[in-house]
Amino acid sequence: MAKIEYTWIVGDIHGNASSLAAVLKSIQEIGAKKIIFLGDYIDRGPDPKQTIDLVLDLKVETVFLLGNHEAMLLDVIKGESHNPYAVYLWAENGCDTTLKSFNVHDAASLGKQLDKKYIDFFRNLKIFHTEGFGAGKKAVNFLFCHAGPFVDFPMEEQLVLKNYDDFCGYIKEKGIKAEDSCLWNEDNHLQKSMSSWGNYILVHGHMRTQYRLTRNRLQYDDSKKGKVDDLSDVPNPLYFPGGAAISALDIDTGVDIGGKLTAIGISAEDFNYGTGKMTLKVVQADAARKSKEVHALTFHLTLPFTEEVGWYHKIMKSIFGSKKKKKAPPPKPIVHSHPIPKKHH
Repeated sequence: MAKIEYTWIVGDIHGNASSLAAVLKSIQEIGAKKIIFLGDYIDRGPDPKQTIDLVLDLKVETVFLLGNHEAMLLDVIKGESHNPYAVYLWAENGCDTTLKSFNVHDAASLGKQLDKKYIDFFRNLKIFHTEGFGAGKKAVNFLFCHAGPFVDFPMEEQLVLKNYDDFCGYIKEKGIKAEDSCLWNEDNHLQKSMSSWGNYILVHGHMRTQYRLTRNRLQYDDSKKGKVDDLSDVPNPLYFPGGAAISALDIDTGVDIGGKLTAIGISAEDFNYGTGKMTLKVVQADAARKSKEVHALTFHLTLPFTEEVGWYHKIMKSIFGSKKKKKAPPPKPIVHSHPIPKKHH
């Protein structure tokens, strides 16, 4: 039997290069035909530069997406005329480890001191990536991005945005501040607007699973002990009302706050259209400060899906779209604007 090669999606890394190295070692041993990174490579963790070097040295096909932390860095390079609060905002969100890692003394001189290959890397990061998984007439379409799309604008006009410059032009046209853009989406924002990404299952990072609203947590019911434990270190789904299928999956498991770095593997072979269940392979590694030697852990996660996700979005929007409607309780999942805002994601 041929070895399955997965498309892997890696959540927020935040400079935890040793955790990343452990995850990459494991997924390459399992089999990888492509690796998609959801952004936030830098800040907070000890080794942002080493993190970028690791992903740039990969020999497998890669897709690099823009996170809000890379956008803050680029806003600083672009200067005060672009965003007068850029330095302040980045300083509030952990820029010191990035400056130290790149041997840059202050944010204001970043653009002059940073090597061209790194500036090019940041400027060429993609905003969105889409991919379909399936065989024959059946296929499931996924949308990958850092924190979800803009929920107030058509998806088709967002998907043409290629990089940071396109993104800046778009938010300027729409009159949106950088710190109020989709790169900073909040958990409750997505939960209220899950029909916005139409024909796709959304896979994103940015929102640490430890802080997600309880209604979306994966839980394990230990009946012998009579208690329910939140499994906040595993990817967390956003379900359609009623729980028949997932609309989105959050894979930021908080490596920057001592949690884990997570990667999920998707393969067309792991979609069961008869049962409506998909099985994802999950690889995780602890934050570096938890252990001097980081090893990866692998397990499986089974979730309900529908290949008619676009149709399902429309139906759910028509039924549950009104604020006056009461939403159904969550299902039991299966486990195998301020002038100088202070953002902390």
